[in-house]
Amino acid sequence: MTRPGSTSEPPEGGQTRREDAGSAARGGRRPGRDEPAGAGRRGTNGSSPGAFPAGGDPRREPATGRADSLTELSYVTTYGEREQLRIRAGDWEEPGQRPPSRSVPYRRRRVSNPDSNQEFVQKMLPRDQVTADSCDLIDNEIQIGLHLLRTIGETRYPVELSRLVGYDADAEEPFILLAERGEPAGLFSRKISATKYEQFQVSLFRALSILEAAKVVHRNITPGTVRWNDPRVQITDFQHARLSGEPAGPAPSPRWAAPEARHGGLPADPAADLWSAGLVIVQVVGGPLPPGMTGPPDLHAVGGGLDRTLEGIFAPTPAGRPLIELFMRDLGALRDFVPVGAYPGPVAMDPRFLEGRRRFAELSRSKSRTIPTFDTYSGDRS
Repeated sequence: MTRPGSTSEPPEGGQTRREDAGSAARGGRRPGRDEPAGAGRRGTNGSSPGAFPAGGDPRREPATGRADSLTELSYVTTYGEREQLRIRAGDWEEPGQRPPSRSVPYRRRRVSNPDSNQEFVQKMLPRDQVTADSCDLIDNEIQIGLHLLRTIGETRYPVELSRLVGYDADAEEPFILLAERGEPAGLFSRKISATKYEQFQVSLFRALSILEAAKVVHRNITPGTVRWNDPRVQITDFQHARLSGEPAGPAPSPRWAAPEARHGGLPADPAADLWSAGLVIVQVVGGPLPPGMTGPPDLHAVGGGLDRTLEGIFAPTPAGRPLIELFMRDLGALRDFVPVGAYPGPVAMDPRFLEGRRRFAELSRSKSRTIPTFDTYSGDRS
């Protein structure tokens, strides 16, 4: 059974690019935006400003910094409110300590709320890396994070996706705050026991089904953006994500991209994420991909039963790749599948969240360039 409705043409009515989440940087600062959304306001989530929102499955291990290394962190919540929080912070991890990437060169560190013992990840763009392009990528990650929260809801937000907790897109060193679990899947190449091969696949396909139901195409599924926290994966890093059917440029990681996504110019299609996920699974089960490989791997040679569980995933065209549902059926995991239509419209959310998104969009419209806008209430195009 092949994928119905896959197309290289935009859907009827043509989806256009949504409103960016923040302003492009000029000379390290963003003109016309002296204060980010909600500046100076206290949190209104029914608790103290130090309380992170619920949802997700944040790790509860102590941060790696010294026990007495408390510092202040000011950020904007997903409600658009400015909060000041005393945190315990781990050491900054430099971009060079991670596999090379063409995405934003984030520094990252673990931070924890000592009152709740919840741990999160702060990803920050160093001052010398602040450019219009890098800020646009952060803005996109924030906007997609808000879309996922708006579509899925905080109370049922899945552990298979990293969750946006807060951000400051207007700081001299812009950053985002995420609930993120596990370690990059690339670290587990040929290190996951054979009994867990199918478990890894089921969790990754479930994550892709959630994204497709939320109308999001990740566009950069790699061993670095898929994390493994036994027994589940988590997809992170939505810098390059688009809504299904949106115009999309070249994939940021060509080696992991589907053939049709490598050069751009086509609408974002969930089938492209399937190809990339297949390669991630191949690397986890069979080891690193051969240098310079651009075609599909030999699943029989990889082993691990992938010739059965991944049959058809490397079809040369999007329409030729099976539906996610069929992969999960063959794995005996239909109970974990999230169907298209599971999120028919934005869930009813706290008015404060909607007001925060309204402020966010209003600030975005102060940008000098003209771009299509994103309706912060319905998720529709305008």
